[in-house]
Amino acid sequence: MIASPLLLSLVLCCAPGAGGGGAGGDGGAVGDGGAPGDGGAPGDGGAPGETVDAFSYVLIADPHVTGPGDHADRLQQAVDWVVDHRDDRHLELVFVLGDIAWGDGFDDALAILEQLPVPWVPVLGDNPIQAGDEQGFEDSFGPVLDALGDRLDGWVRTPRPVDDPVNGGQALLQNNAFDFGGMRFLSLDWNTRVRETGWGEMPDLHDFEGGTLPFLEEELARAEATGGKDERMVLLTHMPMIEGPGSFDVEEGSTLEALLGPRASLVNANHAGHLHFSADDVWEECGLDVDVTDATWDDAVTIRVVDVREDAARFYLEPELIKL
Repeated sequence: MIASPLLLSLVLCCAPGAGGGGAGGDGGAVGDGGAPGDGGAPGDGGAPGETVDAFSYVLIADPHVTGPGDHADRLQQAVDWVVDHRDDRHLELVFVLGDIAWGDGFDDALAILEQLPVPWVPVLGDNPIQAGDEQGFEDSFGPVLDALGDRLDGWVRTPRPVDDPVNGGQALLQNNAFDFGGMRFLSLDWNTRVRETGWGEMPDLHDFEGGTLPFLEEELARAEATGGKDERMVLLTHMPMIEGPGSFDVEEGSTLEALLGPRASLVNANHAGHLHFSADDVWEECGLDVDVTDATWDDAVTIRVVDVREDAARFYLEPELIKL
């Protein structure tokens, strides 16, 4: 288990309709496993020991749009920043890391996010599920995800719904993957389908046919088979991938460590939201950097820009928190 400041703040997560999360901290840069070198012409992949700029992407977390008003206005600020800085920051992708909207907020959030000038990937969070709006996410953002198949290489969207033998019924698991700039991005749905205060904030491996864990296993096997540079996989989730009270339990953590640990050279980082503050950590047994971006819906409107650099052997992520 990692000794993590993230664990101490899980209790600050908000259920649907609840007020504020934790204080928005400045966080820090995720560890990149060693400082990259300088030099190299942009776009050439870099000579050995040299790195070049590849591309950049943006992380927006927890807009909590439930209709018109302040939360929607704050999301608009984040989108406006991306529009204004697309060219000077070389922004190519946006990920919205869960709890985007529920109730009457889907149309408002979608209208704002559709202003983004680059492909954007909506990630399902726990609050729409707890609010009974899992189908609302699918109805509003499913067409966005389906359309990404025409814009992004290697696009995979897993079939849904799937039978959930653990909780009963069916689940609209939102698991996706695509290639960009030589990297592989996975959006993983760890959100529990248990609708209950407290437990509803916890992750679940969904280790069954059509579930999230088998999807991750398949993607890792594919990456090993096809080859590529080290540190080329990035995991996008709503709930951060950490082990301990309020997150993955010991058995779940051991499962992920056995899966990811031997493949640490493949996976670079996990980007998440959910906790309503910004921080970074490392799950050493998985060889995984974990960062959390503060919610846009309260405190300062915070986003994270990740600059990707590469050399001949691997990718490096250089994150920057930006308060608007």
